[in-house]
Amino acid sequence: MSWLGRKMDSLTGAGLAAIGGMLFSQAPAFAQQYVRHVAPDDPGREALNAAGALEQPFSVLFHFNSAVLGATWTDYSPVLPDSWAALLYAIAGLVVGLMMYEGMKLPWELGRRSGHRRRRLFH
Repeated sequence: MSWLGRKMDSLTGAGLAAIGGMLFSQAPAFAQQYVRHVAPDDPGREALNAAGALEQPFSVLFHFNSAVLGATWTDYSPVLPDSWAALLYAIAGLVVGLMMYEGMKLPWELGRRSGHRRRRLFH
């Protein structure tokens, strides 16, 4: 791979990791806004209120109501992450974004490497 190819690879990986970090960092704020939309008689409300800051986004995933989720998504406004939970989710998002990029490259890399082996056998 050329110098430019390596730089583009690094830039793309960093960009996708940053996008993952920004998206994941919004999870705690989205969960809090979801809880505000949940009616008092909703069966998942107790679980949502009992969950801590780190567990609350997962609690939303496991106890979501599609109507409430839609209303929350419509009304959602991104926030500047200002909690430890948001920082931890951002770090997880960086890792997930980078892993997804590396996973997308894997078939191409394996094909490229196996092609090199075949050429060497016939030279």
